[in-house]
Amino acid sequence: MTDQQNQNQPEMSEEDKENQQEIFKLADKFIALANNMNMREKKELWKIGTAFRFAAARYSSHESAVGSQNLEEDREKLEDWINGQFKTMLTENMQMQLAIMKEEQQNQG
Repeated sequence: MTDQQNQNQPEMSEEDKENQQEIFKLADKFIALANNMNMREKKELWKIGTAFRFAAARYSSHESAVGSQNLEEDREKLEDWINGQFKTMLTENMQMQLAIMKEEQQNQG
């Protein structure tokens, strides 16, 4: 997240911070599984990424169905919310990846 984005974010409650940390730990378990598939099982990176996104879509659909009293009515709103979350997460992680790559290039040169 950029400094500008940090300034625009409201202060997180302790409960929100704890939830965020738990979510990061859960995500790390999925990432470790994906890394294991790539490194030990020699699965192709693009197949793992596609499977990861498919699993996220399937599970998000299940989460929506369980959490909604009327999925047919709520579907578009839920899709927009999930897509917005994914876009934000992807943007933040791409920015971090670019910063890591830039730092690695500076350290090499």
